Amino acid sequence: MRFLAMTKSLGLEYAPNSVRVNALAPGYVATQKVIDYWNGFPDPEVAKAETMRLHPGGRIAAPEEIAMAAVS
Repeated sequence: MRFLAMTKSLGLEYAPNSVRVNALAPGYVATQKVIDYWNGFPDPEVAKAETMRLHPGGRIAAPEEIAMAAVS
């Protein structure tokens, strides 16, 4: 929540100067760190399935998806 509040505050502060402030908060992204996290469990596939179950779409983002959102 603090991250979003900061984004809103900066947006309000810089709007008079025609500066936009945006934020990306994608949640889990399939990075090597996340894969290593799953691999730290006795059954990595079960850990991965638990993570996927937490997301409404049943999947997590790929790094390329986040990059495209940031530059488009």
